[in-house]
Amino acid sequence: FSSGMKQRLKLALALFSASELVLLDDTTDNLDEAGIKWYCDNIEILRAGRTTVVASNMAYEYAFCKNRIHINAYQPIETE
Repeated sequence: FSSGMKQRLKLALALFSASELVLLDDTTDNLDEAGIKWYCDNIEILRAGRTTVVASNMAYEYAFCKNRIHINAYQPIETE
């Protein structure tokens, strides 16, 4: 498998599992435009009813998150 195919497989395993907690780290690394679009279009639906933690520097990967913790010491915790 290519790195993009491996990333899609890992993402599918995380999002289609029956777990109550989903941990995502740099979710769209190695994905092409179609894979990134699929993630952005479906993440809110696929995470419904589960606690989801996203670690990323890319705002589009966590745009759906209501609570955000910035590790950078100069930025406060955001709550929407």
